[in-house]
Amino acid sequence: MCGFHSLASAQSLGAIEGRVIEEGTSKGIEGVQIRAKGPEGLYKSVSDDQGNYAIRKLPEGIYRLSVDGEHAMRLKEMFRQESIEAGQVLKDVNIVLAAKHAYTIEVSVNDATGKPVEEAELRIGQYILQVNVCMFRPLTGVATDSKGHCSLKLRERSGKYVVLAVKKRVGEGRSEPFVLGEKDESQAVEIKFYKGISLKGRVSDSKGNAIEGARVSIATPVDCFSSSDMTKTDKDGKYEFIGLGKGDKIVTVSRDGYARSKKKVALSESPSLQEANFSLTKGLTICGKVSDDEGNPIHNARVSVSSPGDGRSMSSRVKTDQNGEYCLEDLRAGKYKVRVFKEGYDQVERDNVKAGALEINFTLTTGTP
Repeated sequence: MCGFHSLASAQSLGAIEGRVIEEGTSKGIEGVQIRAKGPEGLYKSVSDDQGNYAIRKLPEGIYRLSVDGEHAMRLKEMFRQESIEAGQVLKDVNIVLAAKHAYTIEVSVNDATGKPVEEAELRIGQYILQVNVCMFRPLTGVATDSKGHCSLKLRERSGKYVVLAVKKRVGEGRSEPFVLGEKDESQAVEIKFYKGISLKGRVSDSKGNAIEGARVSIATPVDCFSSSDMTKTDKDGKYEFIGLGKGDKIVTVSRDGYARSKKKVALSESPSLQEANFSLTKGLTICGKVSDDEGNPIHNARVSVSSPGDGRSMSSRVKTDQNGEYCLEDLRAGKYKVRVFKEGYDQVERDNVKAGALEINFTLTTGTP
């Protein structure tokens, strides 16, 4: 198998086992989704009524552990990595979540003239492990009244927080960061609301022709993740977002048959209307067939590609069909690392595969202990 590298066999798959517990106690926490992201993708487990979890069938490699969004803000150790050798079972890998306290936050939202802003939806953001990055989550059904006021009753872990007020297609504002301590308490916060900024643009192909139906999404890449939104281009390839907050935004454009495009856009209060245009190139493919050493097609093998040095474990993934065929589409021009994995077989990979190559076939051999 010249050009391939054998990594792990089905008989030598490992596991991670442990408990999800509350800080300062041995009390198990039920219903937490634990995720292990490794060289072959994402593996999951959910803690039982005693807080026990087990993630099995893990190929050899390094895994980053995390929990689902509802519990992520309570993690005591945000970035945890575990290394698994072939067939190794890691036990007592416990995940500790911080204890919760009862807080009351009195929120007042006013515009630049001091006028109360009613019906502004509120979101709470927590700074992760006291670093200058935080995550927001919406508070369902929570909005300001006619006086621009809302009383939030929350059960959260201690730490640094911020409150975001949003009116879609109108504007947004956020409070100054504040700290909630290790006991029940009340705090008052004020939010200055700003009229939103508009961003428009056009999406075209390499010849300047409009691309209709392209998906355009916008999100905040740094600091607190605030509002995100998505729209599609019209028949003239045009799109527009209204009511955006100022600061750096990541705009991503995708359309079937084209390579995805992404750029950072810095929005400022002046001018209030800004523009970002995109030119999409035709997407390339990496296609082929996966067979065993007797030439029989292998169904449901996982085929994945990653760009060298892109810092992500996967950039695209598909499974083979009944004929063992696969096709990774809408790739940018360049060279990729391709991996193929199927339980019961040795995993293989190939480096420097050029997108657009005619056919890239793989042969898998039965795994050995």
